[in-house]
Amino acid sequence: MAKRNAIIKGLQRSGTNVLTAVLEQNFKVECHWRFNEYGGKHMPFTGGPKNAPVFISLKNPYAWMHSIYRHSKKAGRSRYSQAKDFSTFLRQELLMPTPVGMESFWRPATCWMDMNLSWSRIESRKVVLVQVEKWLNRTEAHNWITVISKWLPRKSKKPIIPKKVPVNRNFDPTIYTQKRWLEAYSLEDIKYVNRILVPEVVERFGYKCESR
Repeated sequence: MAKRNAIIKGLQRSGTNVLTAVLEQNFKVECHWRFNEYGGKHMPFTGGPKNAPVFISLKNPYAWMHSIYRHSKKAGRSRYSQAKDFSTFLRQELLMPTPVGMESFWRPATCWMDMNLSWSRIESRKVVLVQVEKWLNRTEAHNWITVISKWLPRKSKKPIIPKKVPVNRNFDPTIYTQKRWLEAYSLEDIKYVNRILVPEVVERFGYKCESR
């Protein structure tokens, strides 16, 4: 059977590399995610191969905001929004570089909602929402591979789960399996983010607003 096509979309630091690796290792598929392929994985949808499903890589909104903040503090990331601390980062404009310039959002929380909503509303083809956290649990990962088999032909019956996250040797899965990212949030931070996040939007993607 010939390879099928699939289009990958997702925010920066949302697990798009993991999703691509899982799809290509388990299915007869060619993933389109580079910038010159239909806008690139982090950019708005601009079309693609006929009937190719769109896979959206999702990460818990609170975990994602913590991830993008930590990413912005690394060497060579000066084009990202800079803040003296995480609380300040949550309360200021978010700037992120792209292959065609800078993207700006009122707040990190609005970025998470706006971009994921824009991809989820694609009407010209099947849209599949994939929570990256599920790949960190072998049982849930196997279940997802079974579900995805509805749209893509399998390579083999035995699921292949990546042992390491591509391009990130220092990845620590306990940050997500144990919700360690929550330690970065003060009570006031949680209240502030919750005033921005729309519960119905968060729930649409399989998450819920945090509380303490």
